[in-house]
Amino acid sequence: MFTKEQRGTFRYTAAHVLAYNMEALKLGVWKPKFIFHDWEKPWMLLLGKVLRKKDPYKWVQEWHRHHRKHHVEYFKEATLHSKRRDCNVLEMVIDWECSRHTKETSPRTAYQQYMHKKDELPTVLRWDIERTLKDLGLWES
Repeated sequence: MFTKEQRGTFRYTAAHVLAYNMEALKLGVWKPKFIFHDWEKPWMLLLGKVLRKKDPYKWVQEWHRHHRKHHVEYFKEATLHSKRRDCNVLEMVIDWECSRHTKETSPRTAYQQYMHKKDELPTVLRWDIERTLKDLGLWES
């Protein structure tokens, strides 16, 4: 488990990617591309430490959430006819499910995380997340 301050380290990123892949294997949905989950974060952190004086992790986190298809922020910024269809809900749910294994600040399961965020999510995204949670057997009745 990593604290909030430790999330900007290579050790955290490696642990998170490992947990992500283990969770995908456990759920029976693993794909080779999952090896590269969040691959840009450690490189951007190195760059951020050179270019930015303040908080490079926050800079990387914001960029990542707005540009990677497995984050709610990506979906919210997408237009109805462009990126929306590309939003990767399966990867989003796996990311939520594995976060409880690496982040002290995220002890929730994917279902609990969904219920926590549900009211702020667009309706179409809620449908997709609910279907995915049910398909993976993560829906809690």
